[in-house]
Amino acid sequence: RRRPARSGKTDMPLLLTKSRVLIFEPDTQERRAIQRTLISWGIKSVFESATVGEALRMIEEIRPDMILSAAYAAGDECELLSATRGMDEHVRNIPFIILSRKAERGLVSKAIALGARGYVLKPFHPASLKKHCMNILYNEGVC
Repeated sequence: RRRPARSGKTDMPLLLTKSRVLIFEPDTQERRAIQRTLISWGIKSVFESATVGEALRMIEEIRPDMILSAAYAAGDECELLSATRGMDEHVRNIPFIILSRKAERGLVSKAIALGARGYVLKPFHPASLKKHCMNILYNEGVC
């Protein structure tokens, strides 16, 4: 049984159902696994992209509330995040969570310096990813 929201705080399940989340992940299996995880939480608007170009077009079209972005070994590991820094203010303020297999200090520092709000190691535990997503959606009031 859900408790009503207190002290003016947003009801978390409602926050999830109204969120628009973009997943950027070149690997089809990983992208679909992330999508299934988000949908299982009640997020109804989940969009996915396999390329940076496609993700940039989708960002302009759908204006997501949050982006889950893979850091991948081909080229610039934070390429999508870097590309959004040169876009309009609304896009620059969309929260990013970087998903990576690497825990290297340099990559984490780069992601944070570029404005990432979270960094989750793959393979991730769904509860860990949910905690990061909920903190961003709730604390930053993006929905």
